[in-house]
Amino acid sequence: KIASIQLKKVDVQAGSILDTTQYAEAGLAKILNRLHIPTRDFVIRENLLFEEGDTVNSDLLADNERILRSLTYIEDARIYIKSHGKDEKKVDVLIVIKDVFPIGFDPVVTDLNNYRFELFDKNFAGLGTELRYKFYYNDAKFPPCGHEALYWMNNLHGTFIDGFLQYRYVYGETLVRVNFAKEFLTPRTRFAGGLDLGRISETRIEIENGLKVRVPNAFNFGDIWGGRAFQVGDESSRRTNVLALRYRKDDVTSRPFVSPDSNRYYHDSDLLLGSVVFRKSEYYKSSLIRSFGTTEDIPVGWLYKFTVGLEAGEFYDRPYFGFEFVRTYVKISAGYLGYGMGIGAFYHQQRWQQGAVKFNSTYVAPLLKKHGFRFRNILNLDITLGIRQSEREYIDVDAEIRGISDFELSGKNKMVLSLESIAFSPWELAGFRFAFYAFSDFGFLSDDRHFNRSDFYGIAGLGCRIRNESLVFNTLVLRIGYYPRVPDGYSQWKFDLSSKDPRFFTDIHTLKPHLITYE
Repeated sequence: KIASIQLKKVDVQAGSILDTTQYAEAGLAKILNRLHIPTRDFVIRENLLFEEGDTVNSDLLADNERILRSLTYIEDARIYIKSHGKDEKKVDVLIVIKDVFPIGFDPVVTDLNNYRFELFDKNFAGLGTELRYKFYYNDAKFPPCGHEALYWMNNLHGTFIDGFLQYRYVYGETLVRVNFAKEFLTPRTRFAGGLDLGRISETRIEIENGLKVRVPNAFNFGDIWGGRAFQVGDESSRRTNVLALRYRKDDVTSRPFVSPDSNRYYHDSDLLLGSVVFRKSEYYKSSLIRSFGTTEDIPVGWLYKFTVGLEAGEFYDRPYFGFEFVRTYVKISAGYLGYGMGIGAFYHQQRWQQGAVKFNSTYVAPLLKKHGFRFRNILNLDITLGIRQSEREYIDVDAEIRGISDFELSGKNKMVLSLESIAFSPWELAGFRFAFYAFSDFGFLSDDRHFNRSDFYGIAGLGCRIRNESLVFNTLVLRIGYYPRVPDGYSQWKFDLSSKDPRFFTDIHTLKPHLITYE
């Protein structure tokens, strides 16, 4: 039995969850530790899945350790079991927490005429809530300035329900939104769901008779979903089956002329989706993949998801069918491999339409060591094919080919292969660590499925990532790359300064019913 639960908080700078006696002795680290407001005890306790008097369950403790590490204001966490005096039937649980210093900023500068700047506090007053403000400027947009504010709440009153309030006015688009959601955090979590309400008003640029025309548009949306999970097997089983339902309503209040065959983007609609999910989820501890040394929880397992639904449109109704499959592996000697595919589409007038076929695969090679450096190689393949998308629906390769968003490219189908070799250096300066990498992103973006030379785009280059994991800042990225092919008027060389964390793992957690996204 758990006799007591004790909390131990180490310094945000120079502290260690593996050696709680370490502390900062001087310099910037000591100043930051004095300025930092530690996470309140009641906030940590509200994020626990167990309490005093419970019987020790190693799987539950491991899941809880992972949940604590997933909080944006906590850098790392460990849960230790200690003997409780002479009573062999009781233990004490020690939870060691290392916060991040939560106040930071995030600049993204393309050039002096296109940038954004963000200020945030991810653990306001140690209460586990987040305040965020973002300023946008782009001289090519109208109006050129934009603003965004967000207030985020973690685990409201120990319910594991997160929520946020958001206001955004950027380049003529206004968004007001409120969102609450609870996820299936462990195989024992029985119920999950969410509520998303908001209003978007904007001025879209449309082409009419060869001329650009500003079209005002506004719509309200409401989205609610809920699910029930059933653990398969005994209490230690990692397998779950999930039944879930979702309802979304889009009510367009301002729009141009619409008809059954035109301006589908502006149609009113009601969407009802139901899904059945079969999943096994485990986690493998590692480091030096996305992080620079802190613990990373790598998702391992498989997922099968079947989705059916009905869209009640303004002019006609359409059934929807979708299927997803995901598989991920980790082997110490071979590395990490994750791959997944999804296919989904609406059915109308005896044919499939507005659908997508997607495939993603990621491979992370084992860590190699030489001369104090640690090396990893990472490969990623992304393929998206459209199924009878409407004339005005396109995708881009902005997320897959680095820095290419300035080219404003679009097409109906894409395939991109990305390679990256990372060298984590042994150097450290005031808590900041450095990783150097070489990269190449090459792919095709086409209006049909016959990719050819004219559809080829890519970049190859070198970069450096800089990160102090005790600070809440995203990873600072310095990058220079060469594009072998660019549209007229653009340079083949590009230097970027941004702050963005790389994302490598294949998702096995999306249990909310959804359409296969065409993006």
